Amino acid sequence: MNMNRLRFSQAIVTAALIALATPLQAQRTVPAAIDRGSMIVDGSASISRSRSTAESDGTEAKATSTQVSLLPSLLYFVAPRFAVGGSLELSRFKNDAVTSTAVGAGPSARLYFAGQSATALPYVGTSVRVSRVSVDIDGSSSPPSTTQLGLEGVAGITFLFSRQVGIVTEAFVRRQSYSNSVSGNLPATDVTTTDLGLRVGVAAFIPRSR
Repeated sequence: MNMNRLRFSQAIVTAALIALATPLQAQRTVPAAIDRGSMIVDGSASISRSRSTAESDGTEAKATSTQVSLLPSLLYFVAPRFAVGGSLELSRFKNDAVTSTAVGAGPSARLYFAGQSATALPYVGTSVRVSRVSVDIDGSSSPPSTTQLGLEGVAGITFLFSRQVGIVTEAFVRRQSYSNSVSGNLPATDVTTTDLGLRVGVAAFIPRSR
């Protein structure tokens, strides 16, 4: 009887130790840079090709353009490998007829995939940005600014060259839309833009205090 009680007590202690060790082991498998409570500050630049479709009074026109943009962001890891925060963007594009400048901001989220000793941190993410856009058409006087809404998805890799600093490389696809009127006497033009491109930048991770 005493032997059975001893075995039962040993089984309980063993189960308790396993239960305590499991979250600790899971914690160790996550690099400190992307663990809960850490932060990431990064900035990147991109050049992309855009395809636009504009509709005005039943008439449709298509055009392509090259866009250059700068994108700083700040995110906080609310769970291991998962960070939320926000980003800013300054972009400019031009084609044969239109020159546009946009300044925007909005929320972002990223999910990282990496083990304990990883020096490459792959991730996927999404963001929504609201931008203020100024457009100049055919060198004419600039029409009033308009608001642009954009939705973006990204997939990238951060290559760490130290425990807290790395190079960011990512591909993105972005869908943007806005309405614009050159003159109050003319109907508004609805513009939808799809961007495909690559970004390169630098990221700094700020691990949580232990």
